[in-house]
Amino acid sequence: MPQDVIDYVSSKANFTQKKFSSLSEGISHVDVVYVTRIQKERFTSESEYQKVKGSYVINAKLLNEAARDVDEQQSNLLVPTRSLPIVMHPMPRVDEIAVELDHDERAAYFRQAKNGMFVRMSILSLLLGKGYL
Repeated sequence: MPQDVIDYVSSKANFTQKKFSSLSEGISHVDVVYVTRIQKERFTSESEYQKVKGSYVINAKLLNEAARDVDEQQSNLLVPTRSLPIVMHPMPRVDEIAVELDHDERAAYFRQAKNGMFVRMSILSLLLGKGYL
C-alpha cells in the first residue's frame, strides 16, 4: 500500500492498520475475505502490471490455513458454526480466485451477485414507479 494512502487513512479513521508480509498471514482467523482483482488500468505500464498479476490468488489451501476452529460449546448467534472465512468478490474476476472454489460452500460471490441483481431490480422498479416487486 502506498504510504500516502496509509497516511490518509490514519488521518481520517480511528482504527489500527496492520501490515502483513503474506496473504496467508493477512487473512488468518478472519470471517470474510473480500477479494478484488488487480486493476490493470491503474498501472502506468504493462510490465508493472505483469510483475504483480497472479501474485494474490485465493484458493482452497489458503482458506483452509486461514480457517479457525469453532468450539461447539461456543456456538451461538455471534460465533458462526460454518467454515470460515467466506470469500466475497464484486465480479467479474480475472485470476484472483481459483476456479476450484466455485463449488466450495465458502464461496459467496455467486450468491452475492444474485442478491445484487434482485436489489437492482427492486431499485429500478421503485424508480420507474412500478411499486414493490
